[in-house]
Amino acid sequence: IIQTSIDNAKILPQEAPIISGRITDHASKPVNDAQVHISTRHDSLLTTTNEQGEFRVQLGHYNRMPGTYIVKIIATAPDGKTGITNTEFQVKGVLTTTSAIEEKLSTQEAIKYLNANSSDF
Repeated sequence: IIQTSIDNAKILPQEAPIISGRITDHASKPVNDAQVHISTRHDSLLTTTNEQGEFRVQLGHYNRMPGTYIVKIIATAPDGKTGITNTEFQVKGVLTTTSAIEEKLSTQEAIKYLNANSSDF
């Protein structure tokens, strides 16, 4: 069972959310050394739980556009049992046309073309 929280669920665009949680079995006992994979559209992190079944990670710093972001969390216990959950955080601010264009131009695909030479095509 995965219990999660986002320590700073409403952040400014330049801030980084902190995801924490606790993994327990069906008897409510903490699961030590569970592999926890945390992913968003922009980040993918791997961590393990401590003896109390707890984990805590900070997502990367980058300039996020205002809006709601979904975080997917997959935990795998040492015995192979897996749990999945989602949580979300919100970036405060006003979405503008400029910020939407900046987001599109900052993708890996866009960066590849923006840094290309005419001979690359």
